[in-house]
Amino acid sequence: MQVLVNPHCAGGRGGRKWQVLAPSLQQRYPGIRCQIIPEESALQPAVIRALHQGERTFIAGGGDGTVNRLLNVLLNAPANNAELTLGAIGLGSSNDFHKPFRAAATLQGVPLRIDSAHSYPCDVIQIRCFQDGQMQQTYGIINASIGIAARANARYNSRGRLLRAIQQISVDAAILLSVLRTIATYHNFPCRITQNQNAAQEYRLTNLGVIKNPHFGGQLCYDTPVACDDGWLTVNLCEGMSRLQTLGILGRLYRHHFAGRPHTASWQSTRLTVSSARRFDLEIDGEVLQTSNVEFRVLPQKIRCCA
Repeated sequence: MQVLVNPHCAGGRGGRKWQVLAPSLQQRYPGIRCQIIPEESALQPAVIRALHQGERTFIAGGGDGTVNRLLNVLLNAPANNAELTLGAIGLGSSNDFHKPFRAAATLQGVPLRIDSAHSYPCDVIQIRCFQDGQMQQTYGIINASIGIAARANARYNSRGRLLRAIQQISVDAAILLSVLRTIATYHNFPCRITQNQNAAQEYRLTNLGVIKNPHFGGQLCYDTPVACDDGWLTVNLCEGMSRLQTLGILGRLYRHHFAGRPHTASWQSTRLTVSSARRFDLEIDGEVLQTSNVEFRVLPQKIRCCA
């Protein structure tokens, strides 16, 4: 297997984690091949070279954003997707791709998903959205969000001085601060949501989660049914909430309770479209962009993932 390491993840702390972890990892897995990817543009050429050499198992050494970038490179590579296997070494901040964490799948406290012998097919979220007047297509494998979660991710990723200082002490505390700051200034916005072939419905959006994994943002977690290979997108909506109500649902998400609360709805879909007259934040596996129109589709069992 080929490990591709992002030394810049987790605000640069991922590179230091890797330096400590690498000797033990190579001792436990003598055949593993590792390569540092100094910048994002170097990832695709590294994957193409490895494919030409016959490699079919690729491990993202980094956080959820690194997993997402590697996923997109693999799905756009000149290879049969069914032959490719994606894994990860959790060097990032939240590492939602690895959750729920398994004590048996860690090394020096770092979560691992590199067991290719027990890999299994996973669904992928296909995202199509307008950016700069053009339709862009990308993929996600953990979850996507619009609203408060996406805005808080953008704030967290900006890594201001205070957030960086708190992150050194506690990642969860830094995530919570980002969420609380976002709630304090956030305003619900009008949007139209269409699921499958049904008529569009109008909402004042507080938050929308489109998930293949219930975990997001540190300790936050939905309790709605979802599986990595069931062929469905699970959709969790918060609509028209006041700041006090939003704080209440935040507390419930920390306790992994969400379904059935006032101003919420949950359903499963294979296709979902969200549009608005204004641009909004769209988060995909921890990375954030802006758009005013986005379509989500599920691609059943599109790629194999390591256990």
